Amino acid sequence: MTKVFGPDRQLADGTPVDIAQAMDEGFATFSAGRDAVLDLLMDLRTRPGEPQLRPQGRYGPVHDWLKRGAGSAPEFAPMKALLRDHILATWALAPGADVLGQPLETRRFHSALSAAHEYGLRPQQVINLLNDAGAIGVLDLPEAERLYSVDVMEGVVGAVSGAISMSSAERRLGVTRTQMQTLIAGGYLPIPLEGIMHGLGFPWRT
Repeated sequence: MTKVFGPDRQLADGTPVDIAQAMDEGFATFSAGRDAVLDLLMDLRTRPGEPQLRPQGRYGPVHDWLKRGAGSAPEFAPMKALLRDHILATWALAPGADVLGQPLETRRFHSALSAAHEYGLRPQQVINLLNDAGAIGVLDLPEAERLYSVDVMEGVVGAVSGAISMSSAERRLGVTRTQMQTLIAGGYLPIPLEGIMHGLGFPWRT
């Protein structure tokens, strides 16, 4: 049903004709082998949807069937492992996230959305920084959802997230904006703001 009618369609919602069509499509996909199933999963992963939609929503009833339904039986373990491996390879999940009954131990990927949450920035700020650095995300997804390695995200965004804001620096030093700019221009405050603040989308980080 998910392949033909989308992840929100339940089996009980279908007419006999709908169910027959879905069964024919499913049988054809599984008969074609592992690669065909993986292609279907990738198609479901990259279909339009809300950015916060988690795997259980993206893959529809099959996800719950494998996790809690009859699909959790030992004989369906190969299919469960296939979906789990696919999820691990295509989602920016945080450590501890439940992936078909098993917690993720170490983060594998970041997206602009997950990095924004982790580093305390806005998603568009993260996107600007990645674009300025020439980093290219993977998967045919909206810009905020594309995947980047943890190392890339740390190298591009990690250092910026700890940068003190200009207004905060002015308050701590007891100087005006003009005085602060004079100190930076004179080399008294070696803060590499130009590229960083351009990436954040502001003349100064606020």
